[in-house]
Amino acid sequence: MRLTELDIAGFGVFRDVAVRDIAPKVTVFEGHNEAGKTTMMAYIRAILFGFEGRRNGTNRYEPARGGRHGGALVAETEDGRRFRIERFDTTTRGRVKVSATFPFQRTVSEPEANRPDEEILHQLLYGTSKLLYQNVFAFGIGELERLDTLQAEEVSHHIYTVGMGTGLTPLTVVQSGLEAEQAQLFKPGGRKPLINQILQGLEESQAVIRNLQALPDEYDTLRTRLSVLDREILEDQKDLERAKSRCDWLESLVKARIDWEQLQVVRQELQDLPTIESFPAGGVERLEQVERSLGSVETRLHEIRSTIRKAVERRVNLRPDPRILKHQNEIEALEDLRGQYKGALESFGDLRSRVAV
Repeated sequence: MRLTELDIAGFGVFRDVAVRDIAPKVTVFEGHNEAGKTTMMAYIRAILFGFEGRRNGTNRYEPARGGRHGGALVAETEDGRRFRIERFDTTTRGRVKVSATFPFQRTVSEPEANRPDEEILHQLLYGTSKLLYQNVFAFGIGELERLDTLQAEEVSHHIYTVGMGTGLTPLTVVQSGLEAEQAQLFKPGGRKPLINQILQGLEESQAVIRNLQALPDEYDTLRTRLSVLDREILEDQKDLERAKSRCDWLESLVKARIDWEQLQVVRQELQDLPTIESFPAGGVERLEQVERSLGSVETRLHEIRSTIRKAVERRVNLRPDPRILKHQNEIEALEDLRGQYKGALESFGDLRSRVAV
């Protein structure tokens, strides 16, 4: 990343100062003492990493000629993209705003739009911290006078990285990456890292092996127990069959009890019958004939009783007509005459037959 433009709104002795088209090669800012060279370097530091605090006694370069404290600069990446980085003294360090200006867009790309501006700036700076920037890339007389800052771990790592020829990737980034990768592989007391999972699986496998090693003794014990249980099952099955047989026998006795009781009654009745010394000839046939005749008589008797019952029911339901009762004597006389009429007809028939003969 390189700087291509500076827009100073208000910073130290500068107000509304713009520097355009900074050459990609080495650019020298020349001026007399107190011309603002150190102020220019401090301005770049402030825009990239924030303003100095009010309590640490460091020069904050408040605008001496008025104007809003802060400004912007334009940085260009190796692939030709340009980003405008703005920061104004609205908070302790000033809130930064990063927007893409080239090519063809006025805002950052869609993936970058969802990321905080500080994160985008951190990526543009390749993770360079303020301490590293002040002591390696933008150092002044104060940093040269204080060699102890070169002993800082981050600075010494960067210098060591440059000496190794690893490019722009700081040694701290490499170390952090290795530590992150190591944390993904193994973490003491962790569960998710790969090696932790393998170790846990190994412990589980060893537990399974120990359980399997104890299985032969347990198998022999269970085998002996199984044999005992098989014998007990056979004995129980035999007992069950005997119990079923006795149960069936008892059920048959219960079912035959009614017939047995009837048999006892019949035997008692037979004992109570008088003893017959002699039985008439053909007595069995005569008895059967009498029983058949008795059956016919009983059937006829049943029919007569049914007829009588119906006649009684009809008699109860009869309601004589009073008009007919008035002529009862005449009707009875006619009934007598009817009998005489039938007799006369029969006599007439006999006479007619005789005449015909």
